[in-house]
Amino acid sequence: MGKSLIFSRPVTVYSLACGCTLLACGSVSDVIGSRRMFLSGCFLQCFMTIACGLSKNTAQIIAFRSFSGIAASFCLPSAVSLINEVFPPGKERNITFAMMGGAQPFGFGIGMVLGGVFTGTIGWEWGFHVAAIINFFMFILAAWQLPPTPATHKHQIWSRLATDIDWLGLVLASGFLAMLSYVIS
Repeated sequence: MGKSLIFSRPVTVYSLACGCTLLACGSVSDVIGSRRMFLSGCFLQCFMTIACGLSKNTAQIIAFRSFSGIAASFCLPSAVSLINEVFPPGKERNITFAMMGGAQPFGFGIGMVLGGVFTGTIGWEWGFHVAAIINFFMFILAAWQLPPTPATHKHQIWSRLATDIDWLGLVLASGFLAMLSYVIS
């Protein structure tokens, strides 16, 4: 695989897939519950990160990075909802939001540096393997510590998914965002 393909397209497709599906995942999270959506995203992120590390060609890594971006969009809006559900209004919630806001760029920065170190020493695949291990432990921790959501009947969920979400608006907004991102890059 050429270096430019490994390091530019997978990063771009990850961000694009995450950004384009963020609105839809936030809406679905409101319907099915933040905990379920967050745990699904953590599990998918772990699985897709492993798949990225096992990729044999450029097409595979680009496809798996796009699915990984979608998995990240499962987690982001549901994490905000979980903070609102778990922490009472006031100083504690504000500190938690500040920590989340600061941890994301810090984590991305550390990930980029470690990815560069792994690429230069033991191979780019190990950056994904280490990330998958961390994702797995986060999934276990979240499943253990997040409070359960109230039970809802499956027919209510399907009904709300069909009626409460503006699917056409989501598709149009996501499509326009994708086209704008393509034109800018």
